[in-house]
This record gives sequence, C-alpha cells and structure tokens, in this order.
Amino acid sequence: MSYGNNMKSLDEGDHYRYPGILQADNLKHPEVKKVRNEYIMRIKKSLKSKLGGKNIIKGMNSGAIPVISYTAGIVDLTQIELKVLDKKARKTITMNHGLHVAVLTDSTYHRK
Repeated sequence: MSYGNNMKSLDEGDHYRYPGILQADNLKHPEVKKVRNEYIMRIKKSLKSKLGGKNIIKGMNSGAIPVISYTAGIVDLTQIELKVLDKKARKTITMNHGLHVAVLTDSTYHRK
C-alpha cells in the first residue's frame, strides 16, 4: 500500500482474513473444520519440502501451529477433539517420513 492511500472498510457481514485465517468474533463450525484441514495441509507442505529435519519442524511451528492456535482461543475444543487432531497430525508426519513414531511421541510428550 503506498503512502496516502486509505484502506477500504469492510461491509457488514464481511470479515478480515489474515494469512488465510478468518478473523471474526464468532467462528462457525464449518470454518473451524476448514481451519483443521488447513492445519494438516500446512504440515504436509512442510514435510514435502526438501528441508532437513530441524528446519521441517521449524516450518511447521511457524506455518501450521499459528493456524490452529488462533481458533483454539476462540472455539472451545474438547479434550477428545484435541487428541484426535494431535493423532491425525502425528500420523501425517509419520506417513510422510517426517519422524519415526517413537521419536515423535517421545520428543513431544516427555521432558529431556
């Protein structure tokens, strides 16, 4: 945006979208489902890149985690929903040869 230009205001019913995430006071359930799918898709994109292991994890932390952390503060996710999402993410990482199951579980849930 060049200097001196004004931003267009949003019409009623429109919502601001920040890096692909809908910014609204009330998120609908279908939007939350889209966010979950976006989270898994961004994990897959990080894994398909030609980066090394450490940089893949950094990519997931900076690209995928913010997508889910935004909605976690707005929508009340049950413990079961979080476990299902976690299991799906770990399964995706393992299937795409990101990390071995034992390493992934140990490094995620145990202190070193």
